Amino acid sequence: KILLVSDIHSEHITQDFHVKKIIKTIKKEKPDFGIIAWDMINKPNRGYIDYLKAFKSISNIPIFAVEWNHDVMWNTQIVNDIPNKSGIQLLNNENIEIDGIQLIWIIDKSLWWNSVQQTINQVNFNENQNLFTILITHQPIWLEKLQDYPIDLEVAWHTHRGQFYWMRKVVEWMNDYAYWKYNLWDRTVFVTQWIWTWWLPFRLWTQSEMVII
Repeated sequence: KILLVSDIHSEHITQDFHVKKIIKTIKKEKPDFGIIAWDMINKPNRGYIDYLKAFKSISNIPIFAVEWNHDVMWNTQIVNDIPNKSGIQLLNNENIEIDGIQLIWIIDKSLWWNSVQQTINQVNFNENQNLFTILITHQPIWLEKLQDYPIDLEVAWHTHRGQFYWMRKVVEWMNDYAYWKYNLWDRTVFVTQWIWTWWLPFRLWTQSEMVII
């Protein structure tokens, strides 16, 4: 059981009860490992380390994190300290294997200048067909672009499902996939509408969610 929490944008989590509610849900689900798919920050602030420590404190399950577009806007010691001081493993264009599952991570900054294929090739992942392979990417990628790779599942976020109802069409126009589950051949993409808010600290006709796979 895999937990996916994405797009925290933690300056908008203004009360401790928000964090406690998230952690209560995680404890109830009892995942085998967790993925905290940032955007974690908008502006560097050491307070974010405390939020990540709270996630890590829920149990002894492995928790992994990857930086995305808001995170990589900042090249500061505060950003670098977040994974080191929270006890969460930060991954950067690499792959790991857990109990027959291969996780492939590509960070958003890598796609600014390279193609999807160039970036995945840098990962040097295991092409063993017996491994169930999950691609973890910030911005959703059309499955047609991944047809040369033995990827079984892609998980993505970033779209926020528009955050407001009238923004959904814009999100659909700007991204390869917008929200929910898409299937092609024997592969699946799931795009989550994320856990919290960005820009304005509220949502209209969308909801926060955590994903259990």
